[in-house]
Amino acid sequence: MANRLNLVKCVGRRLLCQGPVRNYSQLKHTRRIATSSFVLNRGQSSEIIGDFPSLVEMQQKSCALNEHNDLFGTMKVTQDGIKSFDWITYGEFNREVQKFRNVLVHHNIEKGDNVAVIANNRVEWAVACYACNGVGAAIVPMYEAQLEKDWTYIIDDSSSKLVIAANESIYDKVKHYVGKIGKVQRVLCLDIPDDREESYNRWMRLVEEEEAVPPIQPSPEDLAVIIYTSGTTGNPKGVELTHQNICSNLLGLKDLWAGELSNNRSLAFLPWAHVYGQTAELHSLIACGSSMGIISNRDYILESLHLVKPTMILSVPALFNRVYDGVMKTVSEGTILKQILFNKAMKSSREFNERKEFGRPINFWLKFKHAVFEKLVFRKVRDKLGGNLRFMTAGGAAVNLKVLQFFEDIGIPICEGYGLTETSPVITSSANNWETRRLGCVGVPLAGIDVKIISPDTGTEMAYGEDGEICCSGPNVMRGYRNNEAANDEVFFILDEKRFFRTGDLGKIVDGKFLKVTGRIKEQFKLLNGKYVVPAVLEDQLCRSKYVSQALLYGDNKDYCVALIVPDMNEINAWAIDQGITCPNDDELMKIGSTKAMISKELLYASSEMKNFERPEKWIFTLEAFTQENQFLTPKMSLRRNNILRAYESQIDKLYNQK
Repeated sequence: MANRLNLVKCVGRRLLCQGPVRNYSQLKHTRRIATSSFVLNRGQSSEIIGDFPSLVEMQQKSCALNEHNDLFGTMKVTQDGIKSFDWITYGEFNREVQKFRNVLVHHNIEKGDNVAVIANNRVEWAVACYACNGVGAAIVPMYEAQLEKDWTYIIDDSSSKLVIAANESIYDKVKHYVGKIGKVQRVLCLDIPDDREESYNRWMRLVEEEEAVPPIQPSPEDLAVIIYTSGTTGNPKGVELTHQNICSNLLGLKDLWAGELSNNRSLAFLPWAHVYGQTAELHSLIACGSSMGIISNRDYILESLHLVKPTMILSVPALFNRVYDGVMKTVSEGTILKQILFNKAMKSSREFNERKEFGRPINFWLKFKHAVFEKLVFRKVRDKLGGNLRFMTAGGAAVNLKVLQFFEDIGIPICEGYGLTETSPVITSSANNWETRRLGCVGVPLAGIDVKIISPDTGTEMAYGEDGEICCSGPNVMRGYRNNEAANDEVFFILDEKRFFRTGDLGKIVDGKFLKVTGRIKEQFKLLNGKYVVPAVLEDQLCRSKYVSQALLYGDNKDYCVALIVPDMNEINAWAIDQGITCPNDDELMKIGSTKAMISKELLYASSEMKNFERPEKWIFTLEAFTQENQFLTPKMSLRRNNILRAYESQIDKLYNQK
C-alpha cells in the first residue's frame, strides 16, 4: 500500500485550511447555470468510447474524451426561492474520483473489500461508486428511506468494511456499527460539519495535494456492486454483479441505440441504488458522454423540466401516468374548440403512427394533416415538458397502452425495456425505431443474450406466441446471490449447455422477435373457476381512473375478484364540490352512496378492457396510501401484497361474506 500512496504528511497542517465545503455548489470551479436550451458546454459534441472491460476503464476513458463537457447538474435554491442548476464537468468529476480513491486507501479499503453507501442520488454517490471500483472494491448501495433493520442486515451480510452515510441523522443510527456489524471499521458522513473527523469533505481536502492513487483495473469477473433486492417477503437477497455483467449491458445498449444515447441530457431522479437507474442512466450516459440533472426530490421533477431542458427521461410508469393525466385534465378544462382540435390531432396522429409501426403506406393527406397538427398542437404540448424531449425509456413495470400511444402521438416515444436486478438489469430493450420497438412489448434481446420462453410445468421451450416463464442466458446474468446457495439453486438451470436464469415472469414472443411480459408467476392467483389472474397489469388499468391513486386486486381461490383501492381524495373532493356534496371528512365522503356509485362506475370503465373474470365485482377503500414507510411498497415501488393482505384481511373477507 505504501507504494500506491505517499501517506499524508503532517495531516493536521492542512486540516480545514480552506474553510468549510458543505456541498458541490461550493467547490472552486467554474459554475455553469442551466439556460433556456440545452447545448453541450463550449459547443463540443460528446464522444462515445469504444469497448471497455470494466467500469473503471469506462469512466476513465469517457472523462478524458469529454473532459470539458457538463456531466452532473445539482439544483440550487436562492433565499428568494429561485431555482437553478449548477454543473460540473467530466474533468472536474474525474478529479473528485481521484481524490476519493486516496481517501479510501487511507481507510484501508483495497481489492476485494465492500463499501456500503446509504444516500440518495448526488455527485458524491457517483464519486464513491467509481472510486471504490478504482481500488478494487465493490459498492453496496442502500436507500435513505430504508428501515434501519435493513441497513443492519445488508451491511452485515455484505461484510462491508466502510459505511458512507448521507447525513447526520443516518450517521447517528449507524455509527455504532463499527466493530460490531459485519466488518465495519469506519463510518463517513457526506453532510456532517467539516470540523469533525468523520466528515467526507474534511477527508477530501486532506488529500488534495497528495499524489493521486492510480486506479486498479479490475478483471471482468471482479465484483462491481452488490445490490440487495427488496423482495416482498423475508430478508433481501444480495445480487452480486461483476464488471462484465454491467459492461455487457452498457455495450449492448450502445449497439442497440446506435449512437443515439450521446449528446443527451436526462433528469436523474431514478435511484442509483436501484440497478435500473444505476446501469441504464448513470453508467450508460457517462459511457456515452451525456449529462444528468440530479433531482433529489421527486416533487421537483415537473418544474425541473424547464430548468434542465432534458432530451431524454428514464422513468417508471408512474411519471408517465401523472403527465398523461395532467394533459388530459387541462384539455378537458379547455374550450370546446380546443378540445375538438386536440381530439382530431390525436386521432390523426394515432393513424399516422400505427401505419408507421406496422409498415403500412401513409398517403399525402395523412402526412399533411400530421405536419399541421405537429405545429398547432404537439409542439405546444412538448414545450410544456421542457421543449427538448426526444424520447423516454421505461422499466420496472408495464406502461399502459393508452399512455404509450399518447406519448407516441405527441412526438415523445416511450421505449420500454425489461430485466431484473439479477440481469444487470437489461434483458430486452426498445430503441427509438420501429425495428426494435412495438407498443405493448419490451423490445428485443441485447446482443449476446439468449431469451427462451419455458413452460413452468414441463421445463420445455414454448412455441412463439405461447405464454411461459421468461428465462435468459448471457454475460449480463449475475454471478449469484450472496451467501444464499438455496436461492441460487432455485433460479439457475442448464439448457443447451448454457446457464439459464429463471426470471419468475410470464411472457411470450410477438412477431418472432418482440418480448411481451404478461405477468408474474408468483403474483398470479387462480379463481375457483380455474381461471388464472395476473394482477399487476390489471391494477394499473384500475389506476387509470383519476379518482384511484393505488389499487390491489385479489381473488385467490375465490369465486370472483375484489379490489382494495386508495382513492385520490384531491380529485374526489373536487368532484364532491361540483356535485354540491358536503361531508365532515374524507372517510364520511367515501362512504356515502353517491360517492360509492361514482367509484363503482369509474372502476367498471377502467376495467372495460379486462376479461369478465378479471374485473373486480366489489371493492373497499383505505385512506392510508401504500408506502415504503408502512411496508406496503418495496423501494422500487412494487406492492408488498402479503403485507397489504394481512393488514386488510378482515375487510376483504367481509366482501366475500356479503350477499
